[in-house]
Amino acid sequence: MQAEPFADVPSYDWAYEPVTMLQQMDIINGYENNEFKPERNITRAEFITMTANALSLKPVSTDLSFYDKNQIPDWASQSMQTAVQAGLIDGYEDGSLRPNQPISRTEIVTILVKGFHLPAATNYSLKYTDRDAIPNWAVNYVRTAATEGLVDGYEDGSFAPNNPAKRSEVASILYKAIMMD
Repeated sequence: MQAEPFADVPSYDWAYEPVTMLQQMDIINGYENNEFKPERNITRAEFITMTANALSLKPVSTDLSFYDKNQIPDWASQSMQTAVQAGLIDGYEDGSLRPNQPISRTEIVTILVKGFHLPAATNYSLKYTDRDAIPNWAVNYVRTAATEGLVDGYEDGSFAPNNPAKRSEVASILYKAIMMD
């Protein structure tokens, strides 16, 4: 049975196709009242769950060593464990995973480049006006994602690497990654 399209993502919305396709592929879910909440910041747990679904990662159970592991929602626990085991996420230097924190645009790009095993693009010059704000550890991941057409900048030419990612943005980037895989 095909899911009813989300009430808050009308057919004329720029994110309609990726959101609808990911919903039909059982990669994303919405909230109560059949809403997707496209402009809401996506949490790390939500993003990891979507990504694990998109990559069809085989679920694994592992004991996570993060001090905030008890904050992982039940519905995301298996995906978070699997993503850690697969090397998609490492957590933060302070020993936390921060599952309910919004995930940055840089972090989503890094995880998707790793997860989809995209070839490194080291000879591509980033054109974003705020390229100097991209953390050093993420420059090659952002470069690869830009080269592969996964991400575009904003109208002002920025990438906004440290901004929280919106659910609609993630749907678009994730859908592009799936379609090129």
